[in-house]
Amino acid sequence: MPGSRALRSIVLNKAAAKAGELPLICMRCGAPAPSTFPTVLEPWSRGLPLSLPFCLRHKNHVKRHIRRAALGLGLAVLFSLLALWRTQYFFAAVEANPPDPAAIRFELDCIVASLVAFLVTLIIAVVVWRTGIRLEQVDSATVKIFGVCDAFVMAMTVHLAHRVSQPMNADLASAITTTPGILSGPDAPATPIRELGSAPN
Repeated sequence: MPGSRALRSIVLNKAAAKAGELPLICMRCGAPAPSTFPTVLEPWSRGLPLSLPFCLRHKNHVKRHIRRAALGLGLAVLFSLLALWRTQYFFAAVEANPPDPAAIRFELDCIVASLVAFLVTLIIAVVVWRTGIRLEQVDSATVKIFGVCDAFVMAMTVHLAHRVSQPMNADLASAITTTPGILSGPDAPATPIRELGSAPN
C-alpha cells in the first residue's frame, strides 16, 4: 500500500536489478513508480550501480539519505574537534596563577556542550543510515537490499508468480498498491523464500 514504511530486506537477482527488470512499485513507499532510476549503492566503496523503481518523491532517496548521514557524521567530527580545541584553554585556566573560576567554568561548559553535540549528531547519522535503503550483501548472482517497503516485497512476489519478464504494468501496480490489507498484519513475510528478480523455472 502507498505509504507503507515497514523496513524489509529483500534478495534480488543482480542482473535483473541492474537491468531494471523489476515491478514499477516505489521501493520506499509502495506508490506506483513511473520508471526505474539509476541508483548507486555504497558509492564510497566499490559501488553497485542498479536500476531501481522509485516514485518521483523518492527517486533521489538513496542520495539524500547518504548526504544526511554524511552531514551528521561530519558535524560529529567537527564537534569532537571543537571539544579538543577548548580543552587546551580549560587546562590553561586551571593552571593560571591564580586560577580563574569563571574561565574554567566557561571552558568546561564548552567542552561538555561539544561532546553532547558530538553524541547527538553521531546517533542521528547512524539512525539515518540504518533506516534508509542500503546494501546489505552482494555476491556474484544476488544483491540483498534493506529498507524496502512491504508493498514492493508483495509486488515482487506477484511479479514472479505471473512469470513477468518486463516491469509490471501500471494497472497491476495500481491493484497491488491499493488493495486493502496487503501485508498489513504483523505476520506478513519479510522476504519471499526464493531469490527475487528472476522468474521461477
